[in-house]
Amino acid sequence: MENAFYVQARIKTAEGFKTFCQFFLGNDPQFAYDAFHQLKGNEDTTENDILHIDFIEMKNGLPVNLKLISCTLDDFCANTRLLTKEAFKNLSIHIDDINRVHEM
Repeated sequence: MENAFYVQARIKTAEGFKTFCQFFLGNDPQFAYDAFHQLKGNEDTTENDILHIDFIEMKNGLPVNLKLISCTLDDFCANTRLLTKEAFKNLSIHIDDINRVHEM
């Protein structure tokens, strides 16, 4: 089973932190780590934080939390833009590879 990498955004509620969105970063560990390390946020999390971003690896079907950062709403907006841009870059690499094969 191939490992997969995700970024999950969680917001603080009365019942604790709840996941409200998730980004799939693919199966390439280097790409996933590089993308996550570009995110804005603070590694020093506290109970007063409102937004958390978790870096997760699905390993043998089980989630493993690799890293956690807290962020502001402005940071989250910037991070969403960055993750979307990285996903497009990652996808376009694969599309270019597919297009090259079809051109041969």
